[in-house]
Amino acid sequence: MENRKYRKIITRLRASYGNVFGIINRTGEICACSDESRIGKTVPDFRIDDDYVQEQGFACCAVTSGSAPQYAVFVQGEEASAKRDAALLAAMIAIMSEDDTAEQDRRQFLLETAEGKTQDGDFYGRMKTLGINASVCYLPVILRCRGVNYRTMYQAVDSLLTDHEHDHLLTRGDQLILLKMTRPAEEKDLQKKIMADIQALNRQYGIEIFAGIGDLMEDLYVLPGNLQNAERALICAEISDPVRYAVSASETGYAGLLSELPEEICRAYLSTQKDFALDEEMAYTARKFLASELNITDAAKELFINRNTLVYRLNKIQKETGLDLKKFEDAMTYSIIVTMKKILKNREK
Repeated sequence: MENRKYRKIITRLRASYGNVFGIINRTGEICACSDESRIGKTVPDFRIDDDYVQEQGFACCAVTSGSAPQYAVFVQGEEASAKRDAALLAAMIAIMSEDDTAEQDRRQFLLETAEGKTQDGDFYGRMKTLGINASVCYLPVILRCRGVNYRTMYQAVDSLLTDHEHDHLLTRGDQLILLKMTRPAEEKDLQKKIMADIQALNRQYGIEIFAGIGDLMEDLYVLPGNLQNAERALICAEISDPVRYAVSASETGYAGLLSELPEEICRAYLSTQKDFALDEEMAYTARKFLASELNITDAAKELFINRNTLVYRLNKIQKETGLDLKKFEDAMTYSIIVTMKKILKNREK
C-alpha cells in the first residue's frame, strides 16, 4: 500500500524535476523511482539512521513523519545541490504523503457512509475530524462504463468531472460515486452541466459512461437512501431509448419502479405475455406514440415520418405481439414488457 502511494507521488513530481530521484526503504529496496527500471532493486548495506546519507552517487534524505524514519528520498548526484534537492523533495513528499493519507481516510469514511455502516454517535464528529464540510450540499452521481477498463473510466471522470478542491470521488465495485458540492439554487444547472459533460467525455474518450444523478443532500447522513435513487436513475440511463447517458432521479418514471423488481417477478410477468424479440426501432416508435397520447399525426411529426409509415409500424407491432398500441392499455403493456426485457438484459452485462 505504501509503495503504491509513493509511486503515485513520484509520478506527480516527475515532470517538474529532471534528475533521477525516488524513495528507498530501510532494507535498501527502491519502492518508487522516476526511472521505473530501478523499482524493486536493492542497494546493499543501505542505512537510513542519519538525516543525510551519501550513497553510491546519490544524495539521500530521510522522510520524517514524527517517528523513526522508514523511508528516504534519493537524488542522483554527489554535489551540494543534490543534497539540497533531496532535503526539499523529502519535505514535499512528507507533506504530500500526509495529505494522501488524510484523503484516503475521508474516502473510507464516505464509503462507509454510502453503505450505511457509520455509527450515529460519532458521525458528525468524524466529519469534522476528517475535514469534510458539513455545512454544504452535495449532489450524488453514480457512474458505470461499458466496454472499457475501469482505470480509463476513473481517469476520465477524475480529470473532467471532478473539482478536486470541493468534490469527492469514490470507487465501489464496478461503479464510481461522485459527490458534487453545490448550492440548492444551482442544482438544476449542475444537473444539466453533468449531463452535457458526460456526453462530451464520451465523445472525447470514445467510451460509454452512464450516470444516475440523485437528489440534492443537505446532510451526508442520508447518502445511502439517496444513492438508491441514483442507482435507479443509472439503470434507466443504461436502458434508455434513444440513448441518454445521464438521467436524474426525478426522471425515472415507471422504469425506475420496474428496475427494483426482483428478476423472478419480471420473468413471471413476461411469461404471461406473448414473447417477441426486442426491436429498437419499434420500441422507439411505440415510446413516441405513447408520449404523443396515441395521436398518430402528432407522433408521426415527432418521428419525422408520414402517417402511413407510422400506421405500418403499429400494425407490425400488433402482428408480432398481439398488442394494439392504438389502445392505451395495450400501449402501456407493450412499454412495460420492453422495459422489463431491457432491465433483465442489462443485469446480464
